[in-house]
Amino acid sequence: MKQVTFEAVIGIGYKSDIAIDDVTLTTADCGVSTQNPNTQPPTTTRAPTTQFPTTRSTTIQTSTGTSPTAGPTVFSCTFEPNTNCFLHDVVGRDDYNWSIQKGRTPSDGTGPVSAAEGKFYAYMEQSGYPKAKGDQAILESLTIPMPTGSVCLTYSYHMYGYHMGSLEVVFGNVTYFYQAESRNHWRKAKITLKSTNYPMDYKIQIIGTRGNGYQGDIAIDDVWVTDGQCVLNCSDHPCGKNSVCIPDTSKGFKCECVTGFTGLDCETVTGQVNCTFEDGDFCFLEDSMADDFDWTINTGPTSSDRTGPSSASEGSRYAYIEVSGKMYGVVAALESKINVEAGMRCLVFDYNMYGYHTGTLRVLKKSRNGTTMNLFTRSGQQSISSTDWKTAAVDLFHLTLDRLVFEASRGKTFRGDIAIDNIRYIPGKCGCNTTPCLHGGSCVDTGIGIKCTCPPLFTGARCEAKFVCTFDGNMRPCFLANVINDDMDWTFISGNTLSKNTGPSHLLDGAYAYTEASSMAEGSKAVLSSEYLTLRTPGPSCLSFYYNMYGIAMGTLNVWAGDRIAKKKVWTLSGDQGDVWNHVTVDIPSSNDLVIQIEGSIGRNFMSDMAIDSVRLFDTPCSGPVESTTPPKTTAAPTVLRCTFEPNTDCFLKDVQGSGNCNWTIHSGGTPSYYTGPDVAAEGSYFAYMEASGKPQGAQAIMESQAIQMSSGSVCLTFAYHMYGRDIDSLEVLYGNQPYFNEVGDKGNIWMRAQVTITGNGYPAKIQFKATRGQGFRGDIAVDDIQVTDGRCGPVESTTPPKTTAAPTVLRCTFEPNTDCFLKDVQGSGNCNWTIHSGGTPSYYTGPDVAAEGSYFAYMEATGKPQGAQAIMESQAIQMSSGSACLTFAYHMYGRDIDSLEVLYGNQPYFNEVGDKGNIWIRAQVTITGNGYPAKIQFKATRGQGFRGDIAVDDIQVTDGRCASTT
Repeated sequence: MKQVTFEAVIGIGYKSDIAIDDVTLTTADCGVSTQNPNTQPPTTTRAPTTQFPTTRSTTIQTSTGTSPTAGPTVFSCTFEPNTNCFLHDVVGRDDYNWSIQKGRTPSDGTGPVSAAEGKFYAYMEQSGYPKAKGDQAILESLTIPMPTGSVCLTYSYHMYGYHMGSLEVVFGNVTYFYQAESRNHWRKAKITLKSTNYPMDYKIQIIGTRGNGYQGDIAIDDVWVTDGQCVLNCSDHPCGKNSVCIPDTSKGFKCECVTGFTGLDCETVTGQVNCTFEDGDFCFLEDSMADDFDWTINTGPTSSDRTGPSSASEGSRYAYIEVSGKMYGVVAALESKINVEAGMRCLVFDYNMYGYHTGTLRVLKKSRNGTTMNLFTRSGQQSISSTDWKTAAVDLFHLTLDRLVFEASRGKTFRGDIAIDNIRYIPGKCGCNTTPCLHGGSCVDTGIGIKCTCPPLFTGARCEAKFVCTFDGNMRPCFLANVINDDMDWTFISGNTLSKNTGPSHLLDGAYAYTEASSMAEGSKAVLSSEYLTLRTPGPSCLSFYYNMYGIAMGTLNVWAGDRIAKKKVWTLSGDQGDVWNHVTVDIPSSNDLVIQIEGSIGRNFMSDMAIDSVRLFDTPCSGPVESTTPPKTTAAPTVLRCTFEPNTDCFLKDVQGSGNCNWTIHSGGTPSYYTGPDVAAEGSYFAYMEASGKPQGAQAIMESQAIQMSSGSVCLTFAYHMYGRDIDSLEVLYGNQPYFNEVGDKGNIWMRAQVTITGNGYPAKIQFKATRGQGFRGDIAVDDIQVTDGRCGPVESTTPPKTTAAPTVLRCTFEPNTDCFLKDVQGSGNCNWTIHSGGTPSYYTGPDVAAEGSYFAYMEATGKPQGAQAIMESQAIQMSSGSACLTFAYHMYGRDIDSLEVLYGNQPYFNEVGDKGNIWIRAQVTITGNGYPAKIQFKATRGQGFRGDIAVDDIQVTDGRCASTT
């Protein structure tokens, strides 16, 4: 019998300790070196061992680099230099090879940062062309001897990334292991492999399959094959760090997750996770590897003056982006690093965005399939001081592998530090316990959010600001503040303005706000806005204030109000009003995201200082007469024809019986069918509508006038229309068979106003209202308050109410420099192109003078183009995740030669406007429904008969889901 002896000889001093470990004796020769992978293994002599029933067991654990304990080692592979490895890449039977790596893999957001054991490991690099989804890399062993009929395979594996594919272990044409889940740590597997045709030998194959992107690196390490079946018990440490191993007589062990964790690896958190940035507190966020620079943890003020917070919102530490020395637009991102149990969650966090050139803060949810959802976005200065921390709360449905990302970008200058603090990710929906009301407000959970009932004089979603602005001392917490994207600021003083014969000569009550006109250009604007707050008004409210507009060159004072993305002018006044304080009340529409702005516009010269004081917002309608609550809808006068459909009134329109299988019906109250038609009239009590029930698709109701002769060559037609229901088809207005108005599809349960200038050709002709029935009974179309006045229509500030509250934004196009746009001009499509432009278009009396939002817009230049030429702008094919999407945009159609603007999805028209709409931007909202297949959105502008036909669009957004109704 041969004997192996280890002999240790002591040296000459005490520093001569000798150690050995991990001694293995096998009946086979030593394994094959990685430098010579094709060498065949030696023959072995089968040792007598006890036979066990055929079993297959797998356990997963955090790797500690320990050796297997089943029996004598047959083969091993640690991928370290100058060590033997029994695995090698196959040749000609896979798509690419495994790579030996030390440290982190090259791609961000995937792969391990170090080996499971030692320093080296093998991995699949998924980056690079032409690698594609489904490509495979295969490691294959030498033939595995089976002295006892079975062996135990142990190895560590790492699979992390959004585009993860799969890892498979095959032996004897049988798959013993398959994994496709992503986890950012090494896990250990033990598998018993048994020959199905004993004593025939087989090869082990480790097969990695590529997912659908580069973030799918798969790694293996510390591979061992030992004789006999795997023996698993708690001494192998098979359970993860968040679990406890319990001996089990039938299975050897079982893993139980400790409180607060669940999942296969007990790596999924079940409860609340936080990030306070305090020393010693666990934070579920970490700096992303895929951004431009890192967030900074800070105490006290940031390093730049007049930007960033002066202290944390809670505790002493917070995270912020230090933008000094950074390029415009660079991004810093924090990304969640743990798995969180799936279900409804409430994300609550504090943010400070103080600085004139603050960039953008976004909160995103990234899913494993590569999609990204925008949960929260704020741009520009949101805080008016270094202590003005805001609180945001977002409800969302979370899947276990979703990742939250806090992303902040730098603005134009160093005064744009953005900070976050006190982040909480809480199971369930947001409620009163997560976002309590301030200043003594009472909170009620509504089931879809919270509602704060504020004490007197306070407003905001959480009662965070006062309803009163007296401008005495520090104007906080007044609900209005100077904005940063206007031309000048309102100034707060308690004496006379700088110039004589303008501005108030006496105080109303303490200090006031005024616009200093000296050295400012005519038309320069100063804006006080509530946009830094979230105001919710369940019903109409009343704005009350005093104004002084004294000066021979006086400009204009405007009040804008409405939804954040669709404000409209609700009051305006121009010219010298004398050296007196005048009082005015203005009705404010209801909104779930109300913004109020008071805008002062400088007059011809320095003698145009205007002032306001004692601004108050009441949560009830104005009780007395309202001074100029809206600008006049039309300047054409006198009224020639009218139709209100009220009893005992004349109507210039008559139903054309039998014209199209339908009739217009005069009605009061709701229409008979659910979820279609209006509930009340737009004006008075009665309206006309087409009842869709019991009618065939395509049936039409036609209402027409007698032939009208236009004394001035044109008339202005105004009317209210209502198109609510999933089966709505279209409403068309014609004069002399020439279309002047065409709306298609569901517009929501609201009345909308339209204004159309109709031009004659010298001959009398009829006005027609034509409604077409859609494919179902939910397609009632109604009209009301129809008027015809002599002459062209005058400018209106908005033909439609605020349009949409759909969220989150999926696609956007503002046409501003260095911003993404989901639409592209289709070159050569119709003899015209869309042009990105800032300022007025080249031709007089057509096109806009300014953008609807920001500085740039897209328009079709009509000069030099033939009649009928078209400019087409289209998206990539869009798949609607919820079956429908809400498209909102601003459009401008001004000029006597305007033809039409059309919006299509999959060649189906959803919007069509024809003719001159006046020199104004108008907001539109369209619900687009899909048929299950991706299709393109198109904006198509058609050139009319002359050069005064420029058509423009701006601020285009697509949000997931149907457009929400607004009232």
